[in-house]
Amino acid sequence: MIAGWKNSTMGSSADHEPAYFHLKKSAWQRIIVAQIDDISRLCSKMLRADVVALFYRSDSGYDLIPVSILHADENIKEIGLLEKHWAVRGRAAQPVATGFEVLTEANRRDDGQQDLFATANGFTCSYCSPLYDTGQLRCLIVAYWWHRPSGLDSRVENFVPPVTGVLYRLLSLTHELRTSANYSRRLSDLIRVSDTSLRECRFSELITRIVNQVQNVVPIDGSCIISRDRPGGAAQVRESKGPEPFAGYGDTLLQRLVETCGGAVSAHGEKHLCHDLSPYFKDHCGGVAAVDISPDDELKFVLAVWTADSDGFSVEDRELMSLYGLFAAGLLRSALLVRTLQRTNRLLRKSSQRLANLETVAALADMTSGVAHDFNNMIGAVVGRLQLIKLEVKDENTLTKLDTVEQLVLAGSETIQRIQQFVTATRYKNLEPVDLNEVVRRVLASSEREWVKLAGDKNVKFNPRLADPEAIIDGFEPDLATLIEKLIENAVEHSPANATVEVVLKADRKRCRLSVVDHGPGVPEDHKDKIFYPFFTTKKSRGAGMSLATAHGVAVRHGGTIEVANSRSGGAVFTVTFEHREKQDEISEITKKTIKLDRLRILVVDDDDQIREILKDMLILEGHQARACPDGYAALAALEQEPYDFMITDLGMPGMSGLDLAGMVHESYPDIPIAMITGWGTQLDSEEVKAKGVGAVLSKPFHLKDVKTLLQDLASA
Repeated sequence: MIAGWKNSTMGSSADHEPAYFHLKKSAWQRIIVAQIDDISRLCSKMLRADVVALFYRSDSGYDLIPVSILHADENIKEIGLLEKHWAVRGRAAQPVATGFEVLTEANRRDDGQQDLFATANGFTCSYCSPLYDTGQLRCLIVAYWWHRPSGLDSRVENFVPPVTGVLYRLLSLTHELRTSANYSRRLSDLIRVSDTSLRECRFSELITRIVNQVQNVVPIDGSCIISRDRPGGAAQVRESKGPEPFAGYGDTLLQRLVETCGGAVSAHGEKHLCHDLSPYFKDHCGGVAAVDISPDDELKFVLAVWTADSDGFSVEDRELMSLYGLFAAGLLRSALLVRTLQRTNRLLRKSSQRLANLETVAALADMTSGVAHDFNNMIGAVVGRLQLIKLEVKDENTLTKLDTVEQLVLAGSETIQRIQQFVTATRYKNLEPVDLNEVVRRVLASSEREWVKLAGDKNVKFNPRLADPEAIIDGFEPDLATLIEKLIENAVEHSPANATVEVVLKADRKRCRLSVVDHGPGVPEDHKDKIFYPFFTTKKSRGAGMSLATAHGVAVRHGGTIEVANSRSGGAVFTVTFEHREKQDEISEITKKTIKLDRLRILVVDDDDQIREILKDMLILEGHQARACPDGYAALAALEQEPYDFMITDLGMPGMSGLDLAGMVHESYPDIPIAMITGWGTQLDSEEVKAKGVGAVLSKPFHLKDVKTLLQDLASA
C-alpha cells in the first residue's frame, strides 16, 4: 500500500517550503533536509497510513506550516484543506492530544473543528503526535487511514513521539541555518553600501543610494532620510522611496526619535542604534523604525523605514538597521570629508596659480624695471641733447624737425612710464577727492582719442549709467582718466559693429564699482590669468599690449582691484573697485613764489656719462657753476674739498646708491639741499626719501624747464 510514495504539490504551502526548507545553499542544509525526508518516510512506513503529514512552526511563526505530505494514492484530493485544518487547530487554545481518533459522522459536523480534509477523502481514522515547546505547539505528525490497519499497538505509539522530537530538532536546526543564511545575505548587501565611490558620487546622489539600498537589508514598504541643518531647525525630508506613511511624517518621526532617545539622539551609546517607533504610529503603519546617521554634530540626518506588515520589524531587522546606520553615517562623514578635501584642493590650485602669477609678475617687474631704467637714461640723454641743440639752432625749419623728434622720443618715454607704473605696487601719496562720475563724463566727451574715431567707424554707441548722486574716492584724477580710457578703448576694439558699450558706475557707503561691458567675443579662460601682463596682446595688427597693464597699475596704486569676467551674453566685463570716501570740501590751490636764484655751486652725481654731462651743461647754461662726479665716492671727496649750495644725485648707481649718498651727505652737511633724479619711475618710498634729506625728485627723461623747477623747489623748501 505504501509503494510509490511521493511528495505532494501543496497549493499555498508551496510558497513556504522553499523559504524554510529547500534553501540548500550549503552541504549541512542538504544533509539535514535529506535526514528529515528519510525519517518522514520511515515514520510513514511504520504507521502504514494512507496519508502522513509533518507540520512545523518557528519561534516567530504564527501558523503551523506543512513540511512534507506523503501519500501513495493519486486520488487524494483537497490537500489545501489539510493545511487549513491544522493551522486552525494549532492556533486553538485547547491542546492537541496524542493518539488515535476515530473519524465518525459525529466529528464531521461543520462546528469549526471539523476535519474537512478527512471528510473530503472519506478517512475513518487518524493519528496525531504533537510536540510543545515553551507552551506553544511547535511540531506535529499526523496520519490518516481509510481503514485502520491491524497490528498497530503500543509499540507504534511509543515510537512516533520520539521521532516527532527528532524531526522537531532537525527542523529547528534547519530554520536556524536558513535564518543565518538570510542574515548573512542581508549583511553582505549591507556591506555593499560601502563600495560607493565617494570621489565620483555627489552628496545628494549618496543620500539617494542610502535610501534605495536599505530595502536590500530590511524588508520595508518605504524609507526616507530626514535632515535638519541646525539644532532646533525644521525637519526636511531630503529623499524618500515608497508611499508616504502619513502627512507631515518628517517632523513627527524626528520628534519621536528624540523622545525615544531621551532627548539626545547623538549621545554616546545611542547614536546609530535603530529604535522601534511602531507604538507611536500603529494607526498608520504595521512597523516604523529609525536610526540616526548624522555625519557630524552640525548636520542632523535620520534614516527612517516603515512596513505595512503587522509583525513590524524583528530583532534581526533592527540589528541590521543599526549596522546599516553605522555604515551610512560613515559614508556621509567620508563624503563630507572628500567634499572638503576637493574644495581645499581647488583653493590650493587657485592659490598655486595665483602664486605662479605673482611670481611671473615679479619676474616681469624685475626685468621691466631694469629695462625701463636703461631706456630712461638713453631717452634722457637724447632729450637733453635735443634741448641744448634747440637753444643753438636759429633756423625755424630745423627747430620744427627737432620738435618732432623730441615729441616722438617723449612718446616713447610715456610708454616706459606706463611699464614702470605696472611693475610698482607703490600707492599714490597725497591723493585728492575725485568724483568718478565727472571723470567718466569727461572721458566720454573726449573727441581727440583714437578710440573715438574707431567707435565712429564701427558705429559703436555708449550707454553710461552713473552713480547717484556721487562716487567719490581718494585718487589722482589724470591717472583715473587714463584707466577709464584704456578700458573703454579695449571695449570698443573688441565690440562688433553697431554694438553698445555700457559704462556702469555704482557706489555705496563702502565701495565704488566701475564696470565696462562690451558685447564682443569675451575673454578666453586661458587668457584671464595673463590679460593684465605687460606686452600681452591678442591684436594682430597693432597694439603693444600695455593698455590693460596700465589700467591694472592705476587700480593697484589707488588701493583698488581690477577683475575680468564674461557676461551671460558672452561679452567681457571689466570691473574696477575702489574704496569710497565722503565728498570733501575743495582744497584751495597754493601758489608758489618764484625765487630768483643767484649763481649756485651745484654738485651733480650720475654714473651715466651722457646724463651727467647733459645735466651739467643745462646748469651752466642757466648761469650756475656745476661739478660732475661719476659715483658717490667721488662726490664725498668733492664735498671735502669745497662747499656746494645744492647736490643733484642719481638714484641707481653701482657701489653706493643715491639714497645712501644722500643719507651720508645729509648727516654731514645738513644745510645742503639734495635733489634726486631717477629712471625707476615711482618706485620710491617718500618717507624713506624724506628721511635721507632728499627735498625733490626728478624723473628721467627731464626737460630744461624741469631742471629750473627743481632748483626752485629746493630753494623754497
